Amino acid sequence: MRLSAMPGRGQSRGGGEACAGKPEAFPLCDLRNGESATITKIAGDYPHPELLEGYGFASGVRVVRERTAPQGDPIIFRVEGRLIALRREDAVRISVKREIQE
Repeated sequence: MRLSAMPGRGQSRGGGEACAGKPEAFPLCDLRNGESATITKIAGDYPHPELLEGYGFASGVRVVRERTAPQGDPIIFRVEGRLIALRREDAVRISVKREIQE
């Protein structure tokens, strides 16, 4: 039996935003196509954070997942008005929070 009220990827089963009072952080690669979020941090052990920052991936920046390449990697994001293709292994190391819809 399939339950229609199951939370999506990146959402908490325990109530998430409603319980915590703020959105939870999750990996950028878990963002769905067309969904937007704000970058909260890049993993501290990422070997070249300056490369990501050069593409616009920095804390506080809004990012939108546009689509995924046909083979599933890379993922295309819109960052500061530009389309950027990012490998999944890099996107998993960027934390984001969903924008709250009002």
